[in-house]
Amino acid sequence: MNKDKLNAYINQRKYEIHTGINAAVGSKYEIERRLMANRLDELLELEKFIQSEPEETCITLPCKVGDTVYIIEQCCNIEGKLDGTLWDGGGGYGTATGYYCPYEDRCPHDTDDCDMSKQDKAVFEDEAKQIIIDENYITIIFENCNGKYASDFGKTVFLSREEAQEAIEKAGE
Repeated sequence: MNKDKLNAYINQRKYEIHTGINAAVGSKYEIERRLMANRLDELLELEKFIQSEPEETCITLPCKVGDTVYIIEQCCNIEGKLDGTLWDGGGGYGTATGYYCPYEDRCPHDTDDCDMSKQDKAVFEDEAKQIIIDENYITIIFENCNGKYASDFGKTVFLSREEAQEAIEKAGE
């Protein structure tokens, strides 16, 4: 919706609210008057925000929650996952027996000895679970790998395995 349409909508709503406030005369309409006054305040805040913001304030996110991404990462930076629960519903001991590598069944390294490849970089397939936007950064949280900034996309985070493989090969040269 562009600014002109939004301003026209706000002006129409302000008129309707003012008309409603003026029509609600008498003490039995006091609650309705307050509700309409609150709505009017919200519209005025929205109007002030629209007029103070430059036209191009939208951001483009590098991915959506649920998207599959490919991350160049060292194994030592991938946290182990608990294989059960520490506690059961009654407060007793849970089912956990330890931590495991989330990539155990699809490890990109050709070795059974994880300690040999802890410092090696590889491409890991992961899923975006959460996107956090604050005044300084856009951070994407993944299922298995550590969170990354939006600025890492195209450097260490990619939307296709081919792009990630190409980047890791270039870095290895």
